Amino acid sequence: MRDYTFEQSLRTGKDRSRNWLVKECISEHPNDEDAPQSTEQQPVRKPPMSPKVGRNLTRQPALRREIPHDINKNSLYNSAILSALLGPSSPHRRATVAKIKVSPHPRALSELLKKKGMTQTDAFEKTRVDRKTLRKIDRGEEVKLETLQQVANKLQVTEEYFRHPPAEATDDSGGDPEPGTIMLRKLDAARLEQLFRADPSRLEWQLNAQVPDDEARKFLEDFETVVENFRRDLFLSDDKRLSLRHQLERLKTADEIAARLERLAEHRLALLGADHLFWKRSYKQGIDRDWGEWFKEEYSSSNIVLLSVEPFGTQSRRAHVSIGEPPPLFAPDPETDVYVNGERLPSLEEL
Repeated sequence: MRDYTFEQSLRTGKDRSRNWLVKECISEHPNDEDAPQSTEQQPVRKPPMSPKVGRNLTRQPALRREIPHDINKNSLYNSAILSALLGPSSPHRRATVAKIKVSPHPRALSELLKKKGMTQTDAFEKTRVDRKTLRKIDRGEEVKLETLQQVANKLQVTEEYFRHPPAEATDDSGGDPEPGTIMLRKLDAARLEQLFRADPSRLEWQLNAQVPDDEARKFLEDFETVVENFRRDLFLSDDKRLSLRHQLERLKTADEIAARLERLAEHRLALLGADHLFWKRSYKQGIDRDWGEWFKEEYSSSNIVLLSVEPFGTQSRRAHVSIGEPPPLFAPDPETDVYVNGERLPSLEEL
């Protein structure tokens, strides 16, 4: 019999029986108390065959992978045997990110659209969220947090506008996710272009994976340059953007982006991304002849795209980002002028 080490047994164990793995484990580690005892499998008798039709008279139950009761899951060696028994499709190996659902305030969307002079069709074209989901948001039904964030980002308001009544003081201790929590998802060339179509004011990168070799690092440096060029080419002046030469170059750049996204897998890497709003607050004051001294508080938002280099196989993850100084839901009093993206914010007394 060929002499196998324990590690070689594990590498070939997927195609061999459990008893073979257990015997090899015991032979290599005879003093391991956690190692399972070998149990010989009794031969299974075949059911009698029908002389007329030549088929089994009884139906055999489906074979299932069962974990023997004598295997200790805490043992290092037995854990490896369990991996071979359970196979790659075991639920113990799956890692998924749970979806966070939130309940927006009823009619907050319709009030916002009315203030902006928009219709449901305008909201669909602006946010790319289907009308059924928009109606659910307006009715206050549960939706995914990232969907609500997408609507808020495209309509240039904070997600808090939808999650809390605009005319009531609310308690923020209800267990809602912390503001600034976004969902990063794996990107392809089409999704990356969609993020850039929103005309982000800034592109941010995160390196969330180990890149030990120089070849992979050089690849990522070149990849960043190609992505920046792709983003820049989307917003050239009309005379350059409408030229045939530029459109052909854009096709070439898009093909290069798609090819490099596929090559990320060769370096055991993946690209995730999402966009979010970043808020800035500013103050203005002056003196008017008729009204005397005046004071104005302004909040303006800008769109930020976050790209993250992740280990290969990562489909999504949550990330916490800085959202700056988001505006309040309403002005503190009628005398204080608060503007959000150029629109005056009413106070509680004015509602």
